[in-house]
Amino acid sequence: MRQQDWLPENIVPQNNAIYNDSEALYMEMGELVQQTEVIQSRCCP
Repeated sequence: MRQQDWLPENIVPQNNAIYNDSEALYMEMGELVQQTEVIQSRCCP
């Protein structure tokens, strides 16, 4: 995790917040995909 060394200190927390939001969104999308697959397997054998 050495990528952020060149960034000014005050930018790093913002980037971490954006990263955390992206990770949460990615997990939500993953759950949505799983639900979609379950629905498809029920209605379309």
